[in-house]
Amino acid sequence: MPTAPDPEPVVRPAVCRVAVIGAESTGKTRLCNALAQSLDGASFEEPLRLWVAQYGRSPQADEQREILQQQKQAEDQALMAALRAGKRWVFCDSAPLVTAVYSQFYFQDHSLVSEAVAHHRQAYAHTLLCSNDLGWQQDPGMRDGPQAQAHVQKRLMQVLSDHALPYFSVNGQGEIRAQLAVQFLAGVDFEQR
Repeated sequence: MPTAPDPEPVVRPAVCRVAVIGAESTGKTRLCNALAQSLDGASFEEPLRLWVAQYGRSPQADEQREILQQQKQAEDQALMAALRAGKRWVFCDSAPLVTAVYSQFYFQDHSLVSEAVAHHRQAYAHTLLCSNDLGWQQDPGMRDGPQAQAHVQKRLMQVLSDHALPYFSVNGQGEIRAQLAVQFLAGVDFEQR
């Protein structure tokens, strides 16, 4: 009697990239740093923040694609560094999808969305959406106010929905956010074994 073939082994990437997204002042950087520390992962400084520090202003419409490309490059560099260091996770402070949504909001430019969505599908194992429940905080050159925050968050959620991109919503104050994210990632990691 023939025997059934062994099931195919589950192939898991050596390093999982996690997109940590949300509008301005939603705690993305803080969450990336906390997760990198808790899960012995890697994170990197948001390319938009570096750009604003270098040029002393927000990028204009014709500079949005450059920001999107810099985000991809920063992710790839962090991924290679994580592989060399034997780390399991890379926590990406924002994502090209956020750049595309900001480009829509500020410049009515929808040209970056398809590229950003394609990257999102291909690059990330998981997406964490930071809720805008922390209260808006000023950061000159980087943030425009609570109204902009609310509009961008709504658009970002719409793009996730329109393109059926799965995400886990992270909310709450203080360490609760990181704890929720760690529990989610630990549960997903366990299920994939």
